[in-house]
Formats: sequence, C-alpha cells, structure tokens
Amino acid sequence: MAKLNIEINKATGTLALMGIILMVFSVLMTWLDVNTNPDISATGIDLFSNDDLDDWQSNIPMIVTILGVIMLILEFVSILVPNMSKKIEASMPLIVFVFSLISIILFVLFATWDEIDDPVQVGGGAYAVLLGAIICLCATAGQAFAILKQKTQ
Repeated sequence: MAKLNIEINKATGTLALMGIILMVFSVLMTWLDVNTNPDISATGIDLFSNDDLDDWQSNIPMIVTILGVIMLILEFVSILVPNMSKKIEASMPLIVFVFSLISIILFVLFATWDEIDDPVQVGGGAYAVLLGAIICLCATAGQAFAILKQKTQ
C-alpha cells in the first residue's frame, strides 16, 4: 500500500510539474493583444519592462513566473527526495496548492485590468498560466486534502 501511495504521489507530482512548466514559460508568450492596424502584442517580459504602464498588473507575469519557479523547485524536491522529514513532505503539496490558487487569482486580476478593453485583449500567455495553475491545482488537491485529513485525525 505504501508503494502505491509513492507511485501515486510521483504521478500527481509529474502532472503538477507539467502545469508548473507551462506557467513558468508563459512569460515568454503573448499576454496582451492589441487589435489595431498593425496588430501589436506584448509578452510578459515586455509588460514587465514597459515604463509606460504604471499599474501593478503589468508585473503579474513576473510574479507568476517567480511563483512558478518556487513551485517547480518544491515539486522537484518532493519527487526526487523520497526520505525527507514528514513535516517538510506534508507542507510541500500545501504550498504548491496555495501558490496555484494565488496564480489563478492573479490571472483574474490581470484579465479584469482596466487597460484591457476594446481593442486590447488578454493573450495566450495569461491563459497558459490559468491552464497550468488549474492542472497543478487538480494534481496537488488530492495530496493537500489527504495531508489536511491526516492532521485532523
């Protein structure tokens, strides 16, 4: 039974890694599409380095990337180091779960940014963050709730 739990944790960890990698590389994708003549687009790096945008939402691509790198490290450690202390092992999926929720909230804040109206639209990079965060959230939900259930018993 313990071997089955380890295999399930590795499988869900690998699935979470795929979502996290999608989140991290989304900074290189288009976050804003401006439908004008000619069409203009901005990647996550463009938004972060643009001095014309003074709203804090232009930093969301970098914030999500930093969260993703932290999540990536935590998932790699939890998969590659099987014999760590129980407290650390229990806290890693919870942290990744919470960071996934934060990433989804940041996507919503970005998508409702007042700069985004006609002709400006949310680009594929923001949706990649949403998809990656949902994949990661689903993958770590079982681990996180199992840990919380163990703590309440």
